[in-house]
Amino acid sequence: LTKDFSLALDAAATNFAQGAGYYFEGKKLNTEELLARYRAYFRNSKLLISIEDPFSERDARGFTLLSTAAPDKWIVGDDLTTTNPSAIAHYAGEKAINAVIIKPNQIGSVSESCDAILTARENKIKIIVSHRSGETEDDFIIHLARASSADGVKIGAPARERMVKFNALIRLYGNF
Repeated sequence: LTKDFSLALDAAATNFAQGAGYYFEGKKLNTEELLARYRAYFRNSKLLISIEDPFSERDARGFTLLSTAAPDKWIVGDDLTTTNPSAIAHYAGEKAINAVIIKPNQIGSVSESCDAILTARENKIKIIVSHRSGETEDDFIIHLARASSADGVKIGAPARERMVKFNALIRLYGNF
């Protein structure tokens, strides 16, 4: 089973950032201390392959430190890159990320989403197509992921309004 199953963590660290540090597990941590926690997570869970937004969107240095410390893991930009081709190119060039979230309704149009996908491809980083907060029953992101040969799709748990997307995944990719 483990060869067919992996875990990804969306840390959303901007939400627990405080000033130049982070308030995490009841303690104030700096970037290096939070980095040590993530390295321990990777060490302790062989199934964990990815961390999205491990540091605040203002802490690109933290992203780069983690990318260097865990080169075989996906260090995913979302708040850092906001589906913006310029930001994707910049942070990929800085080696801060090796994967990116693409949210079509974040950048504004399908064409702009495609530009972001092409930028990610040009920079040889993984692409994960995702919904954005405020769930929808629309399964468009599944089709965009398929059409762009995305490396992943983020839809959340297969429940409620997400079932439309989950069922579209099964229709397009079969049972997995």
